[in-house]
Amino acid sequence: MKQRRKLIIVLLLATIISIVVGKKIINKQDDTLHNISVKVEKVEGGYGYKIMIDDHCYIEQPYIPAIPGRQPFESYDDALNAGTLVAKKISENKSPSLNINELKQLNIIK
Repeated sequence: MKQRRKLIIVLLLATIISIVVGKKIINKQDDTLHNISVKVEKVEGGYGYKIMIDDHCYIEQPYIPAIPGRQPFESYDDALNAGTLVAKKISENKSPSLNINELKQLNIIK
């Protein structure tokens, strides 16, 4: 049970810096404008996404967050929609982690 909880925590933390494709944010510490994007990639068995900030990879999310196991997104659109939601949350200064209900609303899981 502890391993499952740790896995879920790791997967949730992996989504912390997700931002919308082409969205720009300002670092409040130094007012620097950063270009943040979501890059969807084909992975074994489906799709995943990377969060890029100023052309550097900060998050690599090859699996659906918030669910146990290593299950990739079924489609390009699913991966993009998940990354976009996380990006929106970050741009609103909210926790970027995704939960089961949000994944259901996006029709990523049933």
